[in-house]
Amino acid sequence: MRNCGRESITGVSPVVGVVVILAVTLILGAILAYHAESMNSKMKNVPSSCFSLSDCPEPLSSGKVFRLTEVGGDSLIPQNLRILVKNGSSSYDLEWNGSAFTGGNLSIPVNGEITPGTALTCYQNSSVFSGKTKLEVVIIYRPAGAIIFRGTVWVV
Repeated sequence: MRNCGRESITGVSPVVGVVVILAVTLILGAILAYHAESMNSKMKNVPSSCFSLSDCPEPLSSGKVFRLTEVGGDSLIPQNLRILVKNGSSSYDLEWNGSAFTGGNLSIPVNGEITPGTALTCYQNSSVFSGKTKLEVVIIYRPAGAIIFRGTVWVV
């Protein structure tokens, strides 16, 4: 290389620079694709269900609070679910005990899998709710930590 009276300049060839940039881009792309696929495979396992949430026709004094009916979608195994019932600042975490979801003086008995057409009634064991009360009901699919239903109902 002809110098023409200047100092000799040494450095990385532009071709080598481009190759390094391409290699880094490919590695970052592979890492991103791996993480996207791992999140996607986790979400593929979440069942799809549609529920109807309604007030029970009987008054709260009967012990019945609300009715939750699966109107369509996949069959659900109760031990894979968790149900949250929220009333303003109060929250009731209903866990599966083998025959019912229970917690905070509330219970929802279940016989076997929850399939389309299955109606579940929430009972209060003592006067947890009285008068006109707004409740938010959330069903969580435990294995993925995903919410599969969220609804609001006024009970009287």
